[in-house]
Amino acid sequence: MKVKYYAKAKDWILRSWIDICKKVHKNKRSGVTFIDLYAGDGVCECDLPSDDVEKWPGSALRAAVAGCSGVAEISVIVNEKNRANFSLLEDRLSEYGDCVKAMYNADARYAIDEILESLDPAGHNFFFLDPFGHSDIDMELVRKVSSFGGKREKYKDDFFFRRPEMLLNFPSKGMARCVGAQEYDSVNRFFGHEDWLPFVIDSKEKYGEAWSYYLTQQVLAELAEFYPQHEKRSCQIPFEIINQQNKTNMYWLLMFTTHPLARSIYSNFIKYAERFLENDVLRKWVEIREIARAKQEGIKTLDEWC
Repeated sequence: MKVKYYAKAKDWILRSWIDICKKVHKNKRSGVTFIDLYAGDGVCECDLPSDDVEKWPGSALRAAVAGCSGVAEISVIVNEKNRANFSLLEDRLSEYGDCVKAMYNADARYAIDEILESLDPAGHNFFFLDPFGHSDIDMELVRKVSSFGGKREKYKDDFFFRRPEMLLNFPSKGMARCVGAQEYDSVNRFFGHEDWLPFVIDSKEKYGEAWSYYLTQQVLAELAEFYPQHEKRSCQIPFEIINQQNKTNMYWLLMFTTHPLARSIYSNFIKYAERFLENDVLRKWVEIREIARAKQEGIKTLDEWC
């Protein structure tokens, strides 16, 4: 799948969290089930200004490799609607058959019911929702995932209601563009109602933040009944992905978890994600772009002088 360079930040968060899950379940009888509802073709490809192409494993492949590492039990369930992408994904996951539990070639909104029926609600279920745009997903699907489980459990001295862990790539940029153009139909379909509009419009007029910020706040508010916004350690941790050129919003990565240990780890872990985005994505992109520009103009780079 073709992606932009800032997708490397999303990839870093995902693979880092999978690594954390491996360590948590190391040498334990319990494991984690990774569910990727928008799996793509298994590979990310980014066109660089230098005309080179940088590739790295897609989300499903990351999880499958981790599942076959032998460190911890990781089962993988994938879904991809596009038939051509699904065929490529099948080929790339074929050597990881032992940990790939199921594969679906369907619209995620239709596949989700069967997927949920196959899961243990008391287990560690990690959903990755990475749609191409807001027309591929809606809050009905997100609520089905969020409401799954709900058994009251205890971890050390903390009681909590077990819900799936969920990493949602909320496509705020495309949605904000529609709101800015007063084209509300697709946003209404996403939320399933029109009640979001007064909140977003009024908040924008009062406080002046970007449309994407208030749309994200609306999503967080609607999921608060499943993932409460605790004052100390919230069950919702938002992380903004910005454009490497003009520093504007591209999308929000929203992490949801009710488990006290996961909330504690992720709250600290996200600080390293911010550092990676700034140093390894934004600055690196500028460096790549400037080197490509220098070569086009016949200017020697520092490496060539050395």
